[in-house]
Amino acid sequence: MKKICLLFILLFLTKNSYAQSKNLFENIDKTAIKWKFLLNFQEVDFLTDIYISGKDKYLPIEILKNLGGELIIDKENKSAYITNNEESFFIKDGSKNIYVNNKAFLIHQTPIWRNNTLYVSTQFLTRFGILVSENNFKSELNIVKAFNKVTEVENFSDNTENKIIFNFTKLPVYSYEENENYYKVNFWGSIPEDFQKFKSQISNIKGFKKIDIDTKIPGIISLTFYYDTKLNIINSFILDNPYRVIIQIPKLYKYEEIENFNEILYTKTTIGDFQGPLSIKTLEINPYIYNIKPVIARDENNIFSLEETSKLSKHNNAVAAINGGYFSSKNKFPLGIFYENGKLISQPLYNRSALFIDKNNNFSIKNIDLNIYIRLFYDEKSFKIYKINSFNLPPFKGQAVLFSFDYGKDNLKRDLGDEFDVYVVSNKGEYLKKVNNFDSKLEENSFFLYVSGQQKNNLDKLLKKCKIL
Repeated sequence: MKKICLLFILLFLTKNSYAQSKNLFENIDKTAIKWKFLLNFQEVDFLTDIYISGKDKYLPIEILKNLGGELIIDKENKSAYITNNEESFFIKDGSKNIYVNNKAFLIHQTPIWRNNTLYVSTQFLTRFGILVSENNFKSELNIVKAFNKVTEVENFSDNTENKIIFNFTKLPVYSYEENENYYKVNFWGSIPEDFQKFKSQISNIKGFKKIDIDTKIPGIISLTFYYDTKLNIINSFILDNPYRVIIQIPKLYKYEEIENFNEILYTKTTIGDFQGPLSIKTLEINPYIYNIKPVIARDENNIFSLEETSKLSKHNNAVAAINGGYFSSKNKFPLGIFYENGKLISQPLYNRSALFIDKNNNFSIKNIDLNIYIRLFYDEKSFKIYKINSFNLPPFKGQAVLFSFDYGKDNLKRDLGDEFDVYVVSNKGEYLKKVNNFDSKLEENSFFLYVSGQQKNNLDKLLKKCKIL
């Protein structure tokens, strides 16, 4: 009987003690607890401030740098911009709106501005593929995400450039800053796969006064390249398959080779600058000694075709030739304005300037605005203007396009896709005649007129009043 009573009393005391301890724990101010911060299960001390609001925990947004995000903080507007090569995010203090690739979404926990930076909830971090675990008894917060790794650093140098290649296991995120003394690159969410190997490969890079390596903060690699000479021109870019960051340092140089052939000065210039190695070839020709003219490739039927510059030069008995314009690989027709022997072949394109050579071999470069229209007379004095959209170019729906004899029937026979009418127009306006298709005979001094859509309707209305049919 005594044993049973004793056991009852012990159970009663144990239950009462548990109730008291539970009540005591619930009354503790959890925000006063010093939480430990772990990154991939390793305790770190660079980010010790964890803000707690109810059940939610907030971290300074700078943690995203360690986890593979490039970060820009706008302190004036208390906002932040984050990108990780796949998505971009914009968040702001006190706002539940988050912009992902410029599209608005709502989040549950609003960012908080404190300690002169933006704090985000651990739930927000999961959008970046980050795992967050808590140990409330040990007051530990563990952030888990696999780091990107630098597997190899390669350095190539020749007479034109110095190139540094960083090889990664995943698509890297990086940023850089530069001035007249150094170039600094930061790799976010990255660590060296083998630090000693990484350090050795960096030390073997030539062409700099010194290179500083900073990997003190886990997940961030900072490299500062101090210039050996005053060369502050560096390019950097990402390539994939495999993933790598290329840092390119062009070498500044200029070489010239000059030859004189029958009063023609040929200069080959090789230049190295911030755009990389360039090769420029120039011909200086006296227009009062040599006749300079544009030529274009044609087949045996005098229709435009494609031909190598060297063969064009030989067929025209030229001492020198150079590419002079653009052409369509589909219909072999020149692109951009081409005017030959007083005859317009093709119209201006993209408002590009053109080289003009007059009959006295005088040169000029100008921009040409081309307006083509047909005047349709109702009587001897009154007429209406019919605007032409383009000349010798493949037509679009709803256009009026004029085609010359040079365009070639083979280019006109393809499927134009839209209901259209075809007219033959004389060069001097003697007639405007509707024909069945482009198979009709076209003289050199006349044109085909293609009309479709609204332009077809407009012309039909005008022709009903016009005396010329």
